Amino acid sequence: MSGTLVEERKTISFVPDIVTGILGSVYCLVVLFILLIIPILQVAFGAEYRNQCPINSNIPVYLIVSGACGMATILLTIIIAIAFICLFKKDSKGTSFITGCIIGIVFLILFLMSLFLSPWFIVGNVWIFGVYSTVDLDNTSSRPLAAILGSVYCLVILCILLVIPILQLAIGASFQNQCPVSPNIPTYLIVSGACGIATIVLTIIITLAFILCIKRGTAGASIVSGCIIGLVCLILFLMSFFLFAWFIVGNVWVFSVHSKVDLDNLLSPNYCQRTLYQFAFTIIIMTYVMSVISCCCSCFRSCCEVGKALKT
Repeated sequence: MSGTLVEERKTISFVPDIVTGILGSVYCLVVLFILLIIPILQVAFGAEYRNQCPINSNIPVYLIVSGACGMATILLTIIIAIAFICLFKKDSKGTSFITGCIIGIVFLILFLMSLFLSPWFIVGNVWIFGVYSTVDLDNTSSRPLAAILGSVYCLVILCILLVIPILQLAIGASFQNQCPVSPNIPTYLIVSGACGIATIVLTIIITLAFILCIKRGTAGASIVSGCIIGLVCLILFLMSFFLFAWFIVGNVWVFSVHSKVDLDNLLSPNYCQRTLYQFAFTIIIMTYVMSVISCCCSCFRSCCEVGKALKT
């Protein structure tokens, strides 16, 4: 009996090291998703302006290929980070062997890709700096840049916002069985994160449809884009009903145990892992704060429009 208690204490004393390792990987995951913005912008700009650089038509191609390879590189690195989070932390020889094989294959692909990207970067330097002294940036008949950049900036913001549901999913999955006071809190974070990722990805699809199809001005592209956008908007509309109800349920699960939750004593029946509970609590509070700010901004904008209308 005493031996069992000693083993439990050793296990408990080892938990902070595991938690530190998991959080380190999660933060690495967040950084990778933020870095994903750069290759996405490369693909977006290259695809949007691929016929608008007659001085060197290879420059848009350079951006598209670099962006595509950059996204592939970061996504493969994300696979490695997730493998460390979900498999290596289980301390199982079988899962460690499988994970090692996966990571080895991914590293091989990354190595081969780096052999291509290095000379491709040099080629891109030749194409860009070769016309630097003669390029004309002003004489153009293209559409207003502001409207296109508006969509691209929207794409960047969506990619940054993607970090939040990814964190929800990662933290909820990492601490799934570490909240006996309310076992539904990790489930709340996992479902919210998965739906949040789906929502943002669908919104990115709409933005890309505007950037790559509607702005080309052809009737066929406009019809196809309109159908895609209509379908995606319907899915988002239905998903918003679920997320609203799920948010209310999450409030009940998180705030109902706020007065009795124990964040330190692992043996307490009211225990909940500190990072898990504080993150869920903070996310809910941030949602309320952002909702209030959005309402205030909408009211201010409406008042300004009414004021302008009265003046005229």
